[in-house]
Amino acid sequence: MALDQMVGLDGMRNRSDVIRLAVRQLIEAAPSRAVGGTLTVDLGMDLSDKIEMFCSIHGDSPDQVTRAALRTHMKAEMVASDDLQTVLEARHQQLANRLRHREDHTP
Repeated sequence: MALDQMVGLDGMRNRSDVIRLAVRQLIEAAPSRAVGGTLTVDLGMDLSDKIEMFCSIHGDSPDQVTRAALRTHMKAEMVASDDLQTVLEARHQQLANRLRHREDHTP
């Protein structure tokens, strides 16, 4: 029924036209693996205005700014994660050494 309701809209003459348009839109919306994935993010009004001004000042596109920000954020998180792992391992080793030291000096 929804298919029949679309016949006559936007120059679609029959059900086949409606189906062709739907398939075309589906293919266009699907991310191409050669191009990369697509992510839709609601930036909110405040950040939308800021990114628009930033892009006009620096000549970047919102896509370029967003990709750069994501890369920077992910690198920082990975470094923090690595640092945390290093700190935990060092602390664990210190505790193990103390326990061994106590055991070695306990009569």
